[in-house]
Amino acid sequence: MFKATSDENARLRSQVCVLQNDVEKMTTERLTQRKSLESTRNHLHRAETANKRLQMLVNHLKMELNQSTNEVDRLRSVETERNDLSSRLQKMQSELSAAKCHHDRDVAVAETKWLKLLEEHRLAEAAAKTQLNNNVARLIDKVEELEQQLKQERSDHCRTRKCLEHLHIHFSSVPTSGGKSNSKCKDELAKWTY
Repeated sequence: MFKATSDENARLRSQVCVLQNDVEKMTTERLTQRKSLESTRNHLHRAETANKRLQMLVNHLKMELNQSTNEVDRLRSVETERNDLSSRLQKMQSELSAAKCHHDRDVAVAETKWLKLLEEHRLAEAAAKTQLNNNVARLIDKVEELEQQLKQERSDHCRTRKCLEHLHIHFSSVPTSGGKSNSKCKDELAKWTY
């Protein structure tokens, strides 16, 4: 019985060894697969990132293509408009040339009339200045005459005032028989003083 148990133990040990070897192999394989999976995931992540970048680039290029297409369409429209404007400009230049001839002729006529009016205005202004100078000279003479009259009147007024003051002093000092008469005389003199 002991031998049977010992054999059984040996067989089990042998199986355990085999199983341990299998487990180690499987662990090794699993680590290898895990590394491989991790590497594959990294590659996949990089590929996805690169794909996103490429998609962004494609979108950007599509946007640029749309912008370029729009710009080309705009330039074609501008070119058409430029050709139209060039044609209209040539027509306008022709009309302008004809109008310039008429304008030059009209300007010459207007300039002649303007010079005539200017000369008439100059003569009228000279006559007005002469008249104004004459009026100013008359006014100056009149002012001088009035100033002389005012000076004379002030001188006369000063003399009259001095005379009245002398009369006032004189009559104030003259004795009279009646107080009423003297008072009346003083009142009359006071009316004449300024």
